[in-house]
Amino acid sequence: MRTLIKQKNVDRLQKAFDIVRMTYFPRWDKENKWIVKLNPELKVTGLFEADTKKIHIKSLDRLDLHLLLVHEICHSVSPDHGKKWQGRMLKAAKKAKNLGDNDLSDKIIKNVDDYINTPYIFSARAIYNKIEDLVIATNGNKAFDDIMDFIKDDWKVCDEKIDKLKKCKDVYEKTIKLINFEKNLREKHKVE
Repeated sequence: MRTLIKQKNVDRLQKAFDIVRMTYFPRWDKENKWIVKLNPELKVTGLFEADTKKIHIKSLDRLDLHLLLVHEICHSVSPDHGKKWQGRMLKAAKKAKNLGDNDLSDKIIKNVDDYINTPYIFSARAIYNKIEDLVIATNGNKAFDDIMDFIKDDWKVCDEKIDKLKKCKDVYEKTIKLINFEKNLREKHKVE
């Protein structure tokens, strides 16, 4: 019975992914190389993984699946929630409205507004979490200095404040090690 429920969830996720991809991103992934996976071990609700061409979704419980998929696919233009990502989200909201799906359009706009209007609260933990998020979102392909420059610019934080945080480099390196470990694990399972 549990396997049947799991398969139904996988099918539901795949169907939603296909609908969102074809409806809101018809020029994206024309070769259908991207896949979507349920990943209950995920620490976040969703994750866009550019190098493996996977979108991971933690759970189908209590969420708007189309909104989450639009959100994650919009990360194809930007790993963060900055202007490029916001612009692509708003384009999807406009398309939803034009198709008569006002509910999804409103949810997409609210999701963007939440990122625009939520002030960053500077704390060591918030910065360390942001470092982890950016390293994961870029799959470890950005140098430490690039990550830190992005955070300083995005959060409008001066060098002096950041320099007081002693664990930034450690957090970056540990996250890189985790990504490399996961890559090696994936490669190992491909071989066997």
